Amino acid sequence: MSMREAKQEKFCPICSEAMQNKICTYTYYCEGCGYWAAFLQPNINSQDDFVFSEERNDKDVLSFLDKIRIRNFNLILDKIDSRGARDVLNILDVGCASGLFLKIAGERGHITTGIEPNPVMAKIALGKGFDVVNGYFPDAIQPTSKFDLIIFNDVFEHIPDLNEILNSCNIFLNDGGMLIISLPNSGGIFFRLAKLLAMVGALGPWDRLWQVMFYTPHLHYFCSGSLDSLLKKHDFENKSEYIEIEAVSLHGLWDRLAIDSSRHLLSRIFMYIGIVVFYPITKLFQQDAFFSIYEKRVSTTSQRSKQ
Repeated sequence: MSMREAKQEKFCPICSEAMQNKICTYTYYCEGCGYWAAFLQPNINSQDDFVFSEERNDKDVLSFLDKIRIRNFNLILDKIDSRGARDVLNILDVGCASGLFLKIAGERGHITTGIEPNPVMAKIALGKGFDVVNGYFPDAIQPTSKFDLIIFNDVFEHIPDLNEILNSCNIFLNDGGMLIISLPNSGGIFFRLAKLLAMVGALGPWDRLWQVMFYTPHLHYFCSGSLDSLLKKHDFENKSEYIEIEAVSLHGLWDRLAIDSSRHLLSRIFMYIGIVVFYPITKLFQQDAFFSIYEKRVSTTSQRSKQ
């Protein structure tokens, strides 16, 4: 399981100010930026948990999420197509998992490359015929590679050093290229509800949101404003404001809850019933995920990266 690090001083990656320890020992908050962070130790190459075990012999890993992901991926691609940048884009999908976005984008005629650090996921994607590199971005990418679009689908929140990753995006994107980030929303109703419950001692939903029980915990939570502030530091301009997408669907909900084998069956039943009952009400509030489309600006930063 993910190891919680000792309580220590943490600085905001956006404004560099010291963050405040909030809610529990591993979560921190920047009052100025509205950014949340967690001290959790990721280990994405682990083969010991339910998701990444070779013993599953499952060619459709996390397939119970496909319905919601297909809907969200098509929404993202529709938004890209509506911009009319060009008919065919050279796309890099960072953390492509088993290749679902590569499939959908490829069917629209785009040239797609995936990079996936977990060997089980990468093997599955390669078995489906996708162009996938097993490794970490940017180290596993050929240094001369250039892309029209780099996308992070439910990946950005898992990356330890965001400033380093965004510097690399600047290097590998063509001038005027697009960066798309799709991730959980700290302004969403489930985040807000979990925070309230945690403040009165019920930490279960809070731990689940941060995925402390998995080898790929969430290390960051952004709202649209805090994400824009971070991207602006790296010469990316928001071209779409932000578009809310569904993070929770009743389809496949039980399978999704069952991934957490550390939680007692009765606890999963109560959580399932609670989400089903509460689900219609969530439509009245901010959704718990969003994506934004950013454009790389020609700047002194990007000019230096070419030297």
